[in-house]
Amino acid sequence: MEIYQLREATPQRIQMMSYIFRGENGELAVMDGGNWGDGEHLLEALRAVSGCRSPHIAAWLMTHAHSDHVDAFQYLMDRHPGDFSVEKLYYCFPSQPYLDAYEPEEAHTLREMTERMGKMAPDMLHQVCVGEEIAVGELHFTVLLTPDEVPLANVINNASVVYRLEGGGVQALFLGDLGVEGGERLLSLYGDTLASDMVQMAHHGQNGVDRPVYEAIRPDICLWPTPSWLWDNDPGSGYNTGIWKTLCVRAWMREIGAKRHAVSKDGDFRLTCQNGNVQIEKISFTES
Repeated sequence: MEIYQLREATPQRIQMMSYIFRGENGELAVMDGGNWGDGEHLLEALRAVSGCRSPHIAAWLMTHAHSDHVDAFQYLMDRHPGDFSVEKLYYCFPSQPYLDAYEPEEAHTLREMTERMGKMAPDMLHQVCVGEEIAVGELHFTVLLTPDEVPLANVINNASVVYRLEGGGVQALFLGDLGVEGGERLLSLYGDTLASDMVQMAHHGQNGVDRPVYEAIRPDICLWPTPSWLWDNDPGSGYNTGIWKTLCVRAWMREIGAKRHAVSKDGDFRLTCQNGNVQIEKISFTES
């Protein structure tokens, strides 16, 4: 099994999250994808990983309906409809009225995504539920958490679907942008059974789930979909001069014992998982 964590390719200083998964027989899955400006790089990566000019994605998994997670998918569907194919889109979004009520400034993304999904064949769409298992060759995804529409703050992030991936003798937990409230619910449901070899750091590594969730996961490897300014808490005024909590979360992970890190600020990464071992490599999908 191979996991690819992609760097941000949008010119503006904004975060994103994009993962490609490849099974041993070449099966492909994607999680989220990033912003509108990340679409071309995602297609380039999919072509390189698959070795095909028109790659086929067996499963495209969405965590939640924020633009830095779903807009690259919409971009590719709009701009490159004949250059790739998707067998099934997996998702579980909260209701539009819930988002309109409690996060109206961001609710437009779900409306746009719903409109896009309405143009897709119904058999391409699948709303997931807790406990559901999704098999893509040797890649085995399990849905651990879906939205419950209880939080009244940070509602879209707390509506993130949480997936556990198993393959190559390794377990990886993907938290999306899950916030403190969602993290507490996840921990109450699963406790120490959350333990995994690697974890995708919630909400780009800051202001996501609280420390007890990471203590239960006890990862060896941390996947950070985190640009340099967020990694250093630098809004442009210097190291650790911003409002973000990334440095605090980085300290948590050192204290918990995470030993290896893949950070998107450093570029694209490939993690090769085989017989319980993980090799981490920084790679490039371009000649430049």
